Amino acid sequence: MTVFQMPFYFAYENKRITPGFEPIPGWKPFANYGSSPAQIIAHCVRSKDFSVLHAGDYFDETVNGTTYRWTIAEFNHYGRGEALLVPDKLMPDNTRFSDKDNLYIDSTLDWKFKDFYRVMPDSLKPYVLEMSLPCTNVNGKVDYFDEHVFPPSEIEAFGTAKYSNESSRGYTQWACFTDNSSRIRSNRWYWLRSTHANSNIAIPAVNTDGSAVAARIRAAGGALPCFCIG
Repeated sequence: MTVFQMPFYFAYENKRITPGFEPIPGWKPFANYGSSPAQIIAHCVRSKDFSVLHAGDYFDETVNGTTYRWTIAEFNHYGRGEALLVPDKLMPDNTRFSDKDNLYIDSTLDWKFKDFYRVMPDSLKPYVLEMSLPCTNVNGKVDYFDEHVFPPSEIEAFGTAKYSNESSRGYTQWACFTDNSSRIRSNRWYWLRSTHANSNIAIPAVNTDGSAVAARIRAAGGALPCFCIG
């Protein structure tokens, strides 16, 4: 009797997640997992089935007229078994961080991400988790807030604190951000959600070349819409 062995190396190549994904003729591993990429990822995460889903896999989805390519950065970064999704580009329009102070919660940037979540299509929105995220104040005190769509923090982007008082108590670097080039988006600089330790009118940010920079809260910066699926 001939035993057929599945060539699993196909599954480990970065791939576009679709129900019709067919690495070899007749084998569609996602066919029964859902009708949209987000639903497929949610199914895999909830059932703990990672046989054909890996960090580096991606899907394209249009939100508010802009098509983004979201890549799975890693799983279980925040301890809920979730898939962390990071896009290939910034939102098309720039925004100031805030008109009042350098606290992310209820800032102009925070509400921009809330609006982004509100207009997500039905193929994506139901599978986006509300995450409890750390936020460190100027004195180093860590609080948590709930958010669906959010930017990275300084340590999540760079692996170390540059301008904030963040520490390894609440943060670890995202696996997708390995060097400056991996952080570059849309040839623009963009905001982080961290609080500057020494200025109430500045915010840590990612520069156009992927390096660390600080910007005034009323400057026009980019927004990187990240989220978790589960």
